[in-house]
Amino acid sequence: MLEPTKTVLSIDVDWVSDPRTFKNLLETVCPIIKNTSFDKIVFSQYHKDIRHIIDEIKDPVYVVNIDHHHDIQYKDTDPLHRGFLSGNWLGHYLIKQKVLGATWIANYNSLTNAFQNFADPNSILIDDIIKIVYDLEEVKKHKYDSLFVCQSPHHSINNMSAFCAYEALLVLVRSFDKEITLLS
Repeated sequence: MLEPTKTVLSIDVDWVSDPRTFKNLLETVCPIIKNTSFDKIVFSQYHKDIRHIIDEIKDPVYVVNIDHHHDIQYKDTDPLHRGFLSGNWLGHYLIKQKVLGATWIANYNSLTNAFQNFADPNSILIDDIIKIVYDLEEVKKHKYDSLFVCQSPHHSINNMSAFCAYEALLVLVRSFDKEITLLS
């Protein structure tokens, strides 16, 4: 079996729920962003645009996903048979074995296991397919090759802290003179 050769840091700012988590996110990821020479950095509104990083990497990857949602699949809204969506991008890549492992840095109030669909014989997704942690410090345990940041406006529209986190991360990355692909 292939081993992941690259690690992607994925930040969905819907993880930020208030000024405290906004501050924690910036304090934790700022040194990583400053001190890492990323192969590629992409900012987008939608998480499915992570394909602009993952699809360009030849070998399977490992993903560290700071996100309020697991993005494996939501059997009522984003099942895998509906195609590649922001709510199932990770499940898609896990099934295709393009992502061989993932750590999900979730919130304590994140819904962790509404993704099993045992009625679907084509679903191979199970509870323990990803490592789920609730400590943002976990992000420091990895070395990263690419950075993806998304806003998920449908989840952060009424959350000014999440909206500001996206803008702050964009300004931060630019202040370090890093090349960015900015998608709408």
